[in-house]
Amino acid sequence: MRQRIVWLTVVILCAGFFISLFWLLPRIIGEVTYPLAYDNLIVKYSKEHDVDPFLTAGVIYSESHFRPTAVSPSGALGLMQLIPSTAAGIARRQSITSFRTSDLFNPETNIDFGTYHLQGL
Repeated sequence: MRQRIVWLTVVILCAGFFISLFWLLPRIIGEVTYPLAYDNLIVKYSKEHDVDPFLTAGVIYSESHFRPTAVSPSGALGLMQLIPSTAAGIARRQSITSFRTSDLFNPETNIDFGTYHLQGL
């Protein structure tokens, strides 16, 4: 009888482990494969501009691989690869008078403007 209880306990613990692994493994693999930098800014500005944060993270990964100093051959800058003239228009619409093109290398500014732009697409 005691052996059955021990065996049943081991089975239940193993089942719990494998069930936990089933739920956690995709997240672990995702974080290793696609490390999410700037998650607090992504969530903050995605909510502010009513954009899915996963879309925002996907755009950042696709455009710059989370490198805030990325520059494209076409002149797009920063994490979300914004064209300076587009960003200047966003700054005007947001009543930001102190905007400079170099601000696009600031992750917070770039994610703010990028999610604002995504919202309008």
